[in-house]
Amino acid sequence: MLDTTYNRLQELLQLLYLLSRDPGVPKDARYHVTVAQSEIALLSRQMQNSTSGGEPGIRPAKSTALAAVDRG
Repeated sequence: MLDTTYNRLQELLQLLYLLSRDPGVPKDARYHVTVAQSEIALLSRQMQNSTSGGEPGIRPAKSTALAAVDRG
């Protein structure tokens, strides 16, 4: 069941990536797409760590996708 959920999250990430690359998507909307990408990527990593028996106390690295967003 977790594999199915993980696969769905990966599909969603791919869709969000395509949206982020589409020149027809307004800049304000692209910011929200990038935020969603980083949150879903974090969730995916947490799911992988929980199923692979990741070491307790070690958190996955934070996404740097927000740092790449031009907010100006």
